Amino acid sequence: MSNPFAALFNQNSDDVVPISDKPNNDVIEDYSSIEKSYFQKIFLFSDDITAEDIDDSLLTYLLDNDEPEVMYFLLDCFERLRTFSSDSEFHICAQRAIFTAATTALQSELYAAQSPPAKQLIASCLRHEFGKEFISQLSDYQMEFCPQMYGDIFSAVEQSVIYSSVLDSTQMVGLLTALIKNSKIGNLLFENFSKILITILSKSPLDTPELLAQGTTKDSVLAAGCSLQQSIANLFRHAISKNVLVHMWLADRAVDNASRAQLRGLNAVLPMGCIGDGAAFNLACVCLRLLRSFIKAPSDQSLLKINPSYLKIACSDTSVKERDDISCNLRLPASETCFIAQREWKVQVDSSFEAVCDMFHLTHRIFHLAFHRMHVRIGRMNQELHRLNEYYLERSRTTPLHSVPDEVMRAMQRFRSLQALMSEATFTELTFNFVTTTSRILGHYASVNHLSSELHTVQVPLGDSESLLHLFPEYMAHNIADFLLFTQRFNESARPTDDQIYHIQTFLLGFMCHKQRLANSSLRASLAECLELTVSRPGFKKIAEPDREAFEKLPSPDYVPIALVKLFIDIESGVSGDEMQFEEKFTYRRPVHKMLQMLWTIPRYREILLDLAKQACNGIHDADAPLFVHFVNLLLNDSVFLLDEAMQLIGQIRDSTQSADDPQLRHLLQYTRFHNVMADDIVATLRSLSNWADTRRLLMHPLFVERVASMLNYFLDRLVGSYRSQLTVPVQYREQEWKVQVDSSFEAVCDMFHLTHRIFHLAFHRMHVRIGRMNQELHRLNEYYLERSRTTPLHSVPDEVMRAMQRFRSLQALMSEATFTELTFNFVTTTSRILGHYASVNHLSSELHTVQVPLGDSESLLHLFPEYMAHNIADFLLFTQRFNESARPTDDQIYHIQTFLLGFMCHKQRLANSSLRASLAECLELTVSRPGFKKIAEPDREAFEKLPSPDYVPIALVKLFIDIESGVSGDEMQFEEKFTYRRPVHKMLQMLWTIPRYREILLDLAKQACNGIHDADAPLFVHFVNLLLNDSVFLLDEAMQLIGQIRDSTQSADDPQLRHLLQYTRFHNVMADDIVATLRSLSNWADTRRLLMHPLFVERVASMLNYFLDRLVGSYRSQLTVPVQYREQVGFKPKKLVANICHVMLNLADGDTDSSFCTAVARDNRSFSNTLLSRAEEVLVRISNSDEVAGDVTWETVERLQALDRRLSSLSSTVDLEEDIEAPDHMLDPIMSTLMTDPVILPTSNTTIDRSTITRHLLSDQIDPFNRQPLTLDMIVPNVELKQEIDVWLKTRKSNKSLPSREVEESLKSSTLEELD
Repeated sequence: MSNPFAALFNQNSDDVVPISDKPNNDVIEDYSSIEKSYFQKIFLFSDDITAEDIDDSLLTYLLDNDEPEVMYFLLDCFERLRTFSSDSEFHICAQRAIFTAATTALQSELYAAQSPPAKQLIASCLRHEFGKEFISQLSDYQMEFCPQMYGDIFSAVEQSVIYSSVLDSTQMVGLLTALIKNSKIGNLLFENFSKILITILSKSPLDTPELLAQGTTKDSVLAAGCSLQQSIANLFRHAISKNVLVHMWLADRAVDNASRAQLRGLNAVLPMGCIGDGAAFNLACVCLRLLRSFIKAPSDQSLLKINPSYLKIACSDTSVKERDDISCNLRLPASETCFIAQREWKVQVDSSFEAVCDMFHLTHRIFHLAFHRMHVRIGRMNQELHRLNEYYLERSRTTPLHSVPDEVMRAMQRFRSLQALMSEATFTELTFNFVTTTSRILGHYASVNHLSSELHTVQVPLGDSESLLHLFPEYMAHNIADFLLFTQRFNESARPTDDQIYHIQTFLLGFMCHKQRLANSSLRASLAECLELTVSRPGFKKIAEPDREAFEKLPSPDYVPIALVKLFIDIESGVSGDEMQFEEKFTYRRPVHKMLQMLWTIPRYREILLDLAKQACNGIHDADAPLFVHFVNLLLNDSVFLLDEAMQLIGQIRDSTQSADDPQLRHLLQYTRFHNVMADDIVATLRSLSNWADTRRLLMHPLFVERVASMLNYFLDRLVGSYRSQLTVPVQYREQEWKVQVDSSFEAVCDMFHLTHRIFHLAFHRMHVRIGRMNQELHRLNEYYLERSRTTPLHSVPDEVMRAMQRFRSLQALMSEATFTELTFNFVTTTSRILGHYASVNHLSSELHTVQVPLGDSESLLHLFPEYMAHNIADFLLFTQRFNESARPTDDQIYHIQTFLLGFMCHKQRLANSSLRASLAECLELTVSRPGFKKIAEPDREAFEKLPSPDYVPIALVKLFIDIESGVSGDEMQFEEKFTYRRPVHKMLQMLWTIPRYREILLDLAKQACNGIHDADAPLFVHFVNLLLNDSVFLLDEAMQLIGQIRDSTQSADDPQLRHLLQYTRFHNVMADDIVATLRSLSNWADTRRLLMHPLFVERVASMLNYFLDRLVGSYRSQLTVPVQYREQVGFKPKKLVANICHVMLNLADGDTDSSFCTAVARDNRSFSNTLLSRAEEVLVRISNSDEVAGDVTWETVERLQALDRRLSSLSSTVDLEEDIEAPDHMLDPIMSTLMTDPVILPTSNTTIDRSTITRHLLSDQIDPFNRQPLTLDMIVPNVELKQEIDVWLKTRKSNKSLPSREVEESLKSSTLEELD
């Protein structure tokens, strides 16, 4: 062969390609002599020279001639080589020779001198397909001991991955794999190349949707995805073999993307730092491939490698180094939700966890963060596809279509590509193995309460003894449910083995109805849906009807009907009071209905169901009613609700005048369809029950027969009687689901308006929170250094405070900039007007509606506006109140903003979020306490009087005060928050009492309350006073307990727990002051006094005032002494509290014409004594000159208190105290244990209770307190006979005070007989 290098170089040195960044060309005086030397020593051999000869010769030359400039020559060679054909033998030989020479020349002691050309050569190589071979030839010695070299290589690899248009993802991963020479280099790579790995993982159609819209075929998507996942898995395996901390890197990705688990909705913006769906999915697939050998066919012994103690370490604050030492890299929050509530558990691990245990937990976490969102995503794409199909189908009826529209084709292509990616055969196989393995592990640890050396054979039903499921995160069950439901809906090719189905079904049956094994009721309902999938699609094949044979093959068949009935009942207990969850329970029960209908057709299961019915008939009146009694009761409840709701909705559709494209009508049609489908399922279940004698006997039991009969009569009459004409559905809506249709396009300004709101929300809310935190930190630093200065004088402001102040002032100035403030006020005002308009209409109109407050209750278009628009208004106004003193909105802007705030803050049909409505009230308080947004000392009466719709202002505030209660869930944080939400309401109400116009409206509300206090729908002010008293008792009592804790505390002033306790106590004291001030305002006026002294409230008011006055002036007061150094911090004002409580008592006593209040005060044996008011009098005299109560306590006050003391002393000597002679038990209220004065019967539980007791209860919760059934005030029935008996007993008691108890009872019996005669 001819010399392969002869054509590469010629003898003329002028033809050499110059190197632009060569540091000093003068170093080589005769560049051509080097060329000539190379030709003589290497290239001018005979024609039969081989590639090996070239390599050896060039290597020998380089070793013998230690030339520092040799890399420049090799770079010239490389640049010239690129001009030749890449597939020629000459090109291959020359390339290998150059690479061999370069790797030999890259010695640590020479690299610094050769760095510039070497870096160029490395970068050039890595951007082409032979970069992997180049890196592979470098020794790990060179890489490890020459930091500059591997730094340049890392940089070159990063550039090649990001910018290369030649290498595909697999080749890029190959580069990284070759680069990992040992653990040190590998760890450096994973530490520095995290972004690069994420970039490669993101090369997926999920994160680059344009790939799916550019003619990409399904096969190409699958091939690219699988190749990428496998190559990355190989990279990770290679790294693990080199002892690289791959598990730690995976754990870091799980922590970085933890917020993906909180995303609600497909269009939710991914938080900063989160990877996209494609990268997350690819990472989950890689984890499954790494776990392949463990999950493929695990032995019983290998499953025990999953140690439950792992979660305790994962949720602890163990350091990263310690975690790595024991192979527990996953980091979870301490509050991570588990299958059941966490409890104490001693970590049991001898040395470290198995690596497979670490990988198992990491895989579950990453799978959860990836797959759930993708499942939602493909579901939404499927819905969009159906919507487009129906839209164009409707259009085709008027305008024939000659081909499938491009929009439909693109949507179909995107859906099919994503479906193919998620249904890929290897992924499906691995995930079924993963789900099966997980099911077996969870089943084992659900059956034991300790670590064991043998795998437990799972028996369904699972027992009720303690298990280890508090050590497994709930998202493992979510992963199982998500995958199985996706497979049911979108993966027709899935074919799990019989063994896999058996283990999965055992898990589903064991957990779906066992709340001691899985607390989340909605998740258990999802598992039931999964079970229904495994029997309605045996082998996961598409079939027309559920398969009887599959039902008969279920594990633990004797338990299947019981499990379904138990789950049906348990779903009810998992439903909270909000409407969404109430509707969801019917969706959760649907798979149960479908399976029960099949079970009735199979003799074995039917016999079990009938046996349950027999047990129900025999034990229907037992204290613990049998299972089937609860089942039938709930079934009837659901039947009545769904059928009635469906018929009402059909009537609304029939009477609707909206166009077919109206969003509200489309929503109504979908909502109606939902109720009809659910009603059909329930009626079918009822029919199954009516087919058999035992279930018929239960339905005809006296407990149910009237409900069943009236329900059947009612709905039959609606369907065939005179009402049936109202159930005629217009033809066009009978089968149709609604489509979205836009006639032309939206205005550009509409697009920009919505975009601005979205971006403003993403930016401003976080900045508002940030400046609030900075302000808190500044206050904390000031207090800290102020405390220090008391012992160590400070000669200047500390640097830490100066820096914090500088950061705060800079951010404050930026957010308060004049132009931004002006534009945002315009933006907020415009938004307020737009939202006010669409809150007042239910259709598109050509004229802007003049907003009238209060807003009506008719339907509106607010379901088409995102809630964050109201958040934006609230955030900006609250920031302006707190931090922007220079803001000056116009009167017109304030008017429109106030109109919006008044209209929305108390109208839950216009804004459902109660905490957001409370924020709007705080904004309203800002606009009146700071008119023109100026800083003033006191709220401005004139600003209050100028509010729009002034007659509605007091009503709005009272309504909001009440509504806040219904928005509070059971958790402690929200319970405490409601007091914060109510504070601006208290402050505004206190001002309203001082303004005659508003005061008259409040007093009118109080009159209505007195007149209608026992109405079925109690007046507004009754609810208000009831909640006010509840809050008063809680806050005052809590504040006093917290003060006792501070007094007894031995912690130092710097202790974080003590600081938190001080802040918490201050919160309760401030709230309590507001509430007592509001109570005092109520006591000032005759109409409100009359309400407070109504029999419904008077005893509560009297006992509350007695109790807290006794705590403040009695023997307990010494325990309320706050240490001097904490008095200002806790905000406790005992003098003001004593004065306010005394004024409330005096005001009520002044209006107590029938002595009801004074009698209630004197009867209160718990706190009242004859010395209580005299002690209060002494305290008032002592504090009368205090600044805290300046002008509020006068000699007139003391004299009035003395007169009240004398009145109570006189009254207490004549009051009949109930405890002198015990009343018979049946005359005592079952809750309060006091003598009933107006006994009534609760029809839902047949319990007799005093009217005042049940009225107070129903004001807060409209359910029967004895059986939790719905109950309203109009349902209760007076117990006339018992009332007469009590009256007779009281009459006899008064005339027989001196008789012993037995004689009184005998006298009572005879008197009762005489009265009855």
